[in-house]
Amino acid sequence: MTTIQSRRAILAGAAALPALAAPAAFASVSPDPIFAALVRHREAEAAWITACTDEIADDPADALGHHQSDMLVALLATTPSSVAGCAALLRYLDVVVTEHEQGRLFEDHNGPNVPARDVLSRVASILDRAAVQS
Repeated sequence: MTTIQSRRAILAGAAALPALAAPAAFASVSPDPIFAALVRHREAEAAWITACTDEIADDPADALGHHQSDMLVALLATTPSSVAGCAALLRYLDVVVTEHEQGRLFEDHNGPNVPARDVLSRVASILDRAAVQS
C-alpha cells in the first residue's frame, strides 16, 4: 500500500465516524432559549413598573401589566436547554417570588398560570440529563 492510499483510507475512515462521537459540549451550539425569554420578561416588567410609577393613564399601564404577565407566562413555558439556563431561570424566579408579589408566579391576569405548574420539574429533567452525561 502506498502513502496516498493510506491517507485516503484514513480520510475515508474519519469521514465515516458518527456525529455522536463528538463530545457533548460541541453537540449543542444553538443558544439556550431561556435567556431571550428572561430578557423579554425583564424588559416588559421594567416598562410596566415605569408606567405605574409615572402615574400615566390606567389603560396604558394596564396594557403593559397584561403584557408583562404574558411575558412571564411565556418565560415559564420556555424550557432551558442548558445547565446555565436552568441556573439563570431558577435565580430569576427566586427574585420574582421573594421580591415581588409571591402569588404572581402561579397566576396571571387570566387566572392560574399553567406553565408555572411544571417549570421546576422541567428544569430538574434538564439537570438530570446533564448529570447523566457527565
